[in-house]
This record gives sequence, structure tokens and C-alpha cells, in this order.
Amino acid sequence: MRIPVSEARQKLIGILATSGASKIDVETMVEVMMEYDFHNNTFSGFSGIEYRRDQLRDSKNKKHRMMVNKPSMKLIDANGRSAILEGVEAVDLVCDMAKKTGIAMVGIYNATYHEGMEAYARKIAARDLVGIVSANGGPAGVVPYGGTKAIFGTNPIAYGIPSNGLPIVFDAATGKYPYGSIRIARKLKKVLPESSYFDKEGHLTTDPEKAVAIVPFGEHKGYAINLLLEVMTGCLVRAKSGLSIKSEKDLGSFFIAIDPSVFGPMKEFKANVSKLIQEIKAVKPMSGFNAVYVPGHRGEEAKQRMLKEGYIEVADYIWNEFEELHKKTVV
Repeated sequence: MRIPVSEARQKLIGILATSGASKIDVETMVEVMMEYDFHNNTFSGFSGIEYRRDQLRDSKNKKHRMMVNKPSMKLIDANGRSAILEGVEAVDLVCDMAKKTGIAMVGIYNATYHEGMEAYARKIAARDLVGIVSANGGPAGVVPYGGTKAIFGTNPIAYGIPSNGLPIVFDAATGKYPYGSIRIARKLKKVLPESSYFDKEGHLTTDPEKAVAIVPFGEHKGYAINLLLEVMTGCLVRAKSGLSIKSEKDLGSFFIAIDPSVFGPMKEFKANVSKLIQEIKAVKPMSGFNAVYVPGHRGEEAKQRMLKEGYIEVADYIWNEFEELHKKTVV
């Protein structure tokens, strides 16, 4: 369904404003939520609105605490604030630090569930920095390779790389599929892909009503990457990891920014990245493919098209549910 951008934004603001949160916090949340649909993400920013409204309500009058404050490394106790609000602030902080020190990292713990990694990676790349962002996607939802019991989160990772044109941007779970894929399959009454999901007894299943765990992507290689991120978004940043995670407040995240100009002229770096992009796009596609794509380009092209046309595209069933919530919530 095509919805006027102005209407979609105002209705999002209308619902989230009932949280009583500040205008700037509501608008920050709306900005990140709309990025999902602008970039044709698997998930929509117009679903789960009541949960995000609760995040805003619970974040009121709370301030995070800086637990480590070094020139290139910060560690933040979010004090239960929304991870989205903390994430946007972390991007500004890590970028400012990287411009001064060349490389910087911000870790966060004691926030809510972390999401919207792509939006943060794009913001970092827009500052002419290489960004690497990750968060624990727990509680436990991904099994170790060869196992049948979930230990890890889906642990998404995103990166952004600036160029002379569109940035390279990637965002994906290190579980074979995001955990939310189970919820979507239930909603749409679809079977799940084979050999990818386990039920609570540890048997493979395609039934979304029974699925409780997911295999890692890329077999043993993906498992190893998922494990690395479990440590970096847990143990490293004073959050929890593995079976110690009991709630979203136990999850952690990190934001890394690297300034390429420390190693050489920024103009040269971006020219070389742009050349690499052109080489990728010039590769002849294999049978069944129309073209070879660069990560993040189709999503950004979709956003630019939607903004030009003035419409945002949202799945019919999601928008209809959102409209019902808006009618009940906003007088």
C-alpha cells in the first residue's frame, strides 16, 4: 500500500506522542521507524508501535550514565532507556570521537531491545566514516552449529562505507533468519524454510507455531561470527551473554567508527571505493539474476524514489492494523 509520507509520519507521531515523551524523542523514534519501510526492510516500522510507545514512556525522566569515558572509548549504562534513543545518541558520539582520534567505540548496556542497525550504519557513513554496528538479538534464539538448543541471540551486524555515490550498507542477523521471521510466518500462515528452525524438543520444524530456535547462517562459519558478536555485545560491554540473558534489559550493543582519512586522503579513499562498486556492478550476472547488486543500494534507491513521489510503501495488512491502532489511540 502506498501512503503519503506526510500522513504516515504524522500518524506515527500521533500514536507515539501519547507516551508523554518529549517531542525530540518522539521524532527520533519516528525517523528510525520510517527507515525500515523506506529501505524495504523485512520488518516494518509501522508494526510493534505499542511496544515502542511503551519504550518512550519508560524512558521519560531517565538519564544514562557514562561508565567509561576515554577519548576513543565510551561505555554507557542506559538506565533502562530506549535502545533506539540511545543508539541515535551513540552514533553522534562515536562519530565525533572518531573525527578526533581516528577510531572510536561506544558500548551500551541496560537498554531495551536493540534494532534498526542499518539506520545507524547509514548515519555513520554519511559522516565520511566507516561504521560497524551490532547488538545482541536475544534472549536465546540461535543454536550453536551442530546443536539443537538455542544459546545465542540472532546478533545482527551492520556496516556502512562511504563512497562518491551511494554508500555500501549491509544489515543482517547472524542467525540464518531473523527471529521475527517466525512471527511473520505465523501472521501470514506460511510454512518456514526447511532445515532452519527447531521446536522446543530440538527437532527441525517448518511450523511457525512450534518453532523456537534458528540455526546460524553459513553453518560453522556463521556460528563463529555469531559467537564473536555474542561476546562483543555481551561480555565486552558489561551486558549479559548466552543463557544469562533473561530479558531485553540484559542485552548490549556496540558502535564503531573509523576515519579513513587517518590513513590517506579521504578523496582517494572514496574514489577507490567507488571504483570497486563499479567493478562489482559490471560483473556479468549468473543465470536467474538480472544484475549484481551492491549491499544497500537498492534500499537507498527505493527510499529516494519514495521521497520523490511523496509516498511510502507499507504492506497492506500492517498498515490496516496500524490504522486501527491510530483510530483507537489518537482522538
